Amino acid sequence: MIDNYTKIILTLIAFSTSFLALQGTGLIPSAKAEGDYLTKIAICDYEYPTKCADVIDTMNGFSLVSYNIKN
Repeated sequence: MIDNYTKIILTLIAFSTSFLALQGTGLIPSAKAEGDYLTKIAICDYEYPTKCADVIDTMNGFSLVSYNIKN
């Protein structure tokens, strides 16, 4: 007898494979951003809005580093 856990897992696998099969047919639209521009954001301290995080380029990719004072 199949328990509930196995039924749930098999159902998830069935939905996942169905989604993958229908992905190229146009029934499921792809998500695209609006416009051809980039919106820049800043992660800043709530109490001190001039203290914002800085993003640097490292050898392993981009990293978020500690606060940098912006005037």
